[in-house]
Amino acid sequence: MNRGKDPEMNLISCNDSKPSGTFDKAYLVKNSTITTFCRGVGVATGLLLDAVIMGIFGLVSDVDAFFAAMALPLLISSACVAYSHPRYW
Repeated sequence: MNRGKDPEMNLISCNDSKPSGTFDKAYLVKNSTITTFCRGVGVATGLLLDAVIMGIFGLVSDVDAFFAAMALPLLISSACVAYSHPRYW
């Protein structure tokens, strides 16, 4: 079978009749729910980490300096992870 000559074989689909790029509502809701949940877990663990650091070291200027020093590297690393997704290639 010559797939390059058949125009119907050039559509990327998951065994359905919809062409690539069309999504149904359930697919969108499911994936946005998963993304929202993972984002919420990330925020919660970040707050937990901050609370643990504050609990160990207290509210002193050294902790403020630590948070200020870590802000830029965390921002850069999160941007690198976000833009390493194949969507941006």
